[in-house]
Amino acid sequence: MEVLPPAWYYTEDAVARITFKDKSYTSQNFKETQWKLATDVIVNNAKHGSIEVYYLNEKPALHEGPFLKEERSLIDSLSQLLGRAIENIQKSEEILNANQQLKASEQQLIAANQQLIAGEQQLRAANQELMASEGKLKISEYRYRSLVDNSPVSLWEEDWIDVIEMVEEIQNRGITNFESFFNSNPDFVDEALSKVKILDVNTETLHMFKAKSKTEMLKSLSVVFGTADILPGFIGELIALAKGDSLYETEMKLCTVKEKLLLPFCE
Repeated sequence: MEVLPPAWYYTEDAVARITFKDKSYTSQNFKETQWKLATDVIVNNAKHGSIEVYYLNEKPALHEGPFLKEERSLIDSLSQLLGRAIENIQKSEEILNANQQLKASEQQLIAANQQLIAGEQQLRAANQELMASEGKLKISEYRYRSLVDNSPVSLWEEDWIDVIEMVEEIQNRGITNFESFFNSNPDFVDEALSKVKILDVNTETLHMFKAKSKTEMLKSLSVVFGTADILPGFIGELIALAKGDSLYETEMKLCTVKEKLLLPFCE
């Protein structure tokens, strides 16, 4: 601030003040008087401050009060320079902030990319484990199927889901004497029997029932089960299911697909 007063004609009597927003900067022995020369500081087309020069004592009248025409030009030029300098500082700060934000975004992008790479590696590892598990499952399934198909006894794969739902429904009704219920409700038993789905049989079953293929076997079930032993045997299975027994054995006579009666068949 001490560089401004020496630039005025009456140097020894001049004091100055620069105001920007809420801050004020003054020269030594500053005091406001009636002999004032001032101009606004414009930043980005808006007033943000001012430059003021005062004489402490009265001086002869010149161009603008006691001030010279050149002093008016000087103070206006100073305000323009100061305004442009402040604009440049603000732009520099904006660029600096933008660069910092860009760096922060870049770091976030790098971190996100690292997480993506890590996630991809985990996904690949999981996929490899899944493929290995599928391979093991196929091997186990093949072994199981081989054991079933090559078993020396007749094996049947059946779907009893609908029958289980029917039995659970009567349990929910509070029925506990299952033998009496099934023997006195033939329509229920017939419906349950119709809901048993035979999904597959093994090779020994085809030999035993004289079927040329599984297709022939599955299409001939009405013939195979067309004996008087079927309903009593099935009722026994329903009773075991309702009681929660995990094992049930019975003997019943069945027929081959050629309608030839077989010896008692253990189920």
